[in-house]
Amino acid sequence: MDLQAGKQHLMEWLAQTQDVQFVSRLVEMVRERNASDNDNQLTPMTVEELVERSRASDADIEAGRVHDIEDVLKELC
Repeated sequence: MDLQAGKQHLMEWLAQTQDVQFVSRLVEMVRERNASDNDNQLTPMTVEELVERSRASDADIEAGRVHDIEDVLKELC
């Protein structure tokens, strides 16, 4: 079985399954994998980049470009 056929077979099986625990665990595994992939893409900032980011943040605050945390949480949830 080639990769495409295997993925197709898995999608068909997944569409038919009623096993909520299995699907939940599978979703959790995918999220963990994506988070791990994202962690591998992170690179540390230099001191200069950190200082510039801080200055840009200060400028945003002074210009009123801020968001209330409650509003952000409402939008995310």
